[in-house]
Amino acid sequence: MKFYDPIKDKLIFIGSRADANFWSKHWEQYFEDSDYHLQDFRETFPVRVTKKYLSTNSWVIDAGCGSGSVSIGLAQEGYQSIGLDYSEKTIAKLKKVVTFPNVQFIHDDVFQMERIADGVIDGYWSLGVIEHFWEGYDEILFHAHRVLKKDGMLFLTFPSISPLRRLKSLAGCYPELKVTREPKDFYQFALNKYNVINDLKKSGFSIIEVKGFDAVKGMKDEVPLVRTFLQRIYSSRKFSAKIFRFVFTVIFGRFSGHVTLIVAKKCS
Repeated sequence: MKFYDPIKDKLIFIGSRADANFWSKHWEQYFEDSDYHLQDFRETFPVRVTKKYLSTNSWVIDAGCGSGSVSIGLAQEGYQSIGLDYSEKTIAKLKKVVTFPNVQFIHDDVFQMERIADGVIDGYWSLGVIEHFWEGYDEILFHAHRVLKKDGMLFLTFPSISPLRRLKSLAGCYPELKVTREPKDFYQFALNKYNVINDLKKSGFSIIEVKGFDAVKGMKDEVPLVRTFLQRIYSSRKFSAKIFRFVFTVIFGRFSGHVTLIVAKKCS
């Protein structure tokens, strides 16, 4: 269920608590298919974005790597890839099933990054991580900045308050939730992208690109009238559905994009 916090200007998603046990169970499904980690992940959007900004053989970390698909795709494309996650069970399984020589998996915490030295990483991916922490993400940005080389690139994604969600909040479509303590079943926020941009600037980054995407999900989750139709499109693996999702995002990404991508450069 979604609530709106008018003080912090965030949507609050209540459901399952996103702790280490939750993610360990969530990622188990990707190890049930023995062929999953043998797939070609080079055409996934994180790899395409990385290629736009970094040359192959660069060191790129996926901080919060989950299933490992991004780390594998980067390695397949020729990057020196590091997958980091705080689910010890997930990292142990990845080490068993992934054998690419230019990818390594590390058990660590994005709030500490104890196993990554200062200024050694060319690119840092944070895919859907910062929104899961009630107390904020300042320490995540601090360590991302610390481990990146000068002019290193940060690729950050998070659910955001799209113009569609903004209209719904102004119309009172979300119940308000004004709390000072973390709710028991807090799952994630949808963040104000302008607040995130300001936080990045304060943390020593310059903003290169801001883009909304996953517009089909953003629309289906917020507009009940089209939910059934768009859910079929969203879940389909057919080529025609992929084309539809791409065109839909091109047209409606700025309006209904579920997720915002920010590309930023370490500048200080």
